[in-house]
Amino acid sequence: MPEKFKADAVFEGGGVKGIALLGALSVMEEAWSWENVGGTSAGAIVAAFTATGMAARDIRRVLDSIDLQEIMDTGWEDRLDWWLSRLSPLRLVSPLGVAREHLFSVLKEFGIFEGRRFMELVNDHLPTGKHTFGDLLYDPDAPKDSPYRYKLRVVASDLTAHRMVVLPQDIVHYGLDPDGLPIAEALRMSMSIPIFFEPWKLKDTAGRVHHVVDGGILSNYPIWMFDAPPGEEPAWPTFGFDLYSPADKADGHPPWPAKLAEINSIFHFGKTVWDTLFSAMDRRYIARRHWARTVAIDGCGIPTTKFALTPEEKEALWQSGVRAARAFMEQWGDPEAGFRRWKAQYRREVEEAQRLARERRGAFSESSFQSPHPLLPHAPALQRTCDRRR
Repeated sequence: MPEKFKADAVFEGGGVKGIALLGALSVMEEAWSWENVGGTSAGAIVAAFTATGMAARDIRRVLDSIDLQEIMDTGWEDRLDWWLSRLSPLRLVSPLGVAREHLFSVLKEFGIFEGRRFMELVNDHLPTGKHTFGDLLYDPDAPKDSPYRYKLRVVASDLTAHRMVVLPQDIVHYGLDPDGLPIAEALRMSMSIPIFFEPWKLKDTAGRVHHVVDGGILSNYPIWMFDAPPGEEPAWPTFGFDLYSPADKADGHPPWPAKLAEINSIFHFGKTVWDTLFSAMDRRYIARRHWARTVAIDGCGIPTTKFALTPEEKEALWQSGVRAARAFMEQWGDPEAGFRRWKAQYRREVEEAQRLARERRGAFSESSFQSPHPLLPHAPALQRTCDRRR
């Protein structure tokens, strides 16, 4: 078999369109072996199974065996809502739409679906012995707050603390051990679309309850995740897998949509909030240094939360990813030469962006957690880890 080259991979969130990420991954893994992987929401799911050593086609088979509508599980609040909606005047108020059957759940739990069935499905399909972050160690000698101790990193959003959390490292702020954090629990946090799914609740060491939701609110495409710190020469590239709409790809200026979203219930309102956060990320704001290492995949116009995908739609997404990865590899060229070219052209921009981020961090006074920002951990620990990694 031909020699594979080391690389890190970061996957964007995209709901059901994660199949397209797998199509691209199936091509990229022919030339590259993944050292560290990470992502947000659906991208985090792809990253998690990749971190266990599973190939893209094996992950696709797992997804094909699951009815995605299964993850829309409800609790007793929803069953009560169902009866109340038929016994009360709410049944006559058609603008409430779907929300009239989930109103109590939304008001009490801040979301419709439980998400516990999702965790069961993840646990059922993870390889044996690969269920916690401690089972996915990249550098066992690195400290637990190091960004390179674990092969997998997952982004979520803590609404209570008003900040991004990067798992498993940031779980220490809640008094928990990163090694013992279940992968399924981290993925449940990262994919919790607001209102659609109930927030995941965590207690910190002071007993305060934190509501954690989809990481896409704060960073749906965390391409920065594995960049080496300023002054350090990266030994291998980081590739991003990004989903876009055809309008975004044209010139970076999406046209005014011909079809507008209808908002006639709290359910539709929550869904459009999420779709706006996800789809309105104007591609002109993705810096050139990131776009040059991004596999840009057409999402085929499929909505993020269309869980009832047809076999034809699944295959269209897969093939879209395949085409995108082949086009990217043709442009990148020889793996080593392409990486040298990227470093020569963009590495200085990466370091400048990191310097500005460090300055902003220094000017920002944190009140929720008494520690540095998780994206920029202690320099000495990071330095030691990077020395081992390189």
